[in-house]
Amino acid sequence: MQADGKILVGGAFSTMGGLTRNHVARLNADGSVDSGFDPDANGDVSALAVQADGKILVSGGFTNLGGLTRNYIARLNTDGSVDADFNPGANDYVNGLAVQADGKILVGVDLPIWAD
Repeated sequence: MQADGKILVGGAFSTMGGLTRNHVARLNADGSVDSGFDPDANGDVSALAVQADGKILVSGGFTNLGGLTRNYIARLNTDGSVDADFNPGANDYVNGLAVQADGKILVGVDLPIWAD
């Protein structure tokens, strides 16, 4: 949830509230879709985190967000546009995100379970 009460939603969906929203959307406090927010990911979004400055971290199985190449992790400006200055370029699906109190970003991935 953002400081203004808007709700960020990620997943495997292609529509939200009757509008095309590929894998990421934002809802107004009343539950209606924020029509001005459409980052348009080309793959699943598994995690979202909001930084202290309001920018939004996004991770998942995508390789394109907002028309820009972003492999599995990206950051959005508060209006939903891609932050061009942030491009870590992960090489595989990123499952989780967290922001520490000092602003550092933690990234989580699934590791295969090996059985003997």
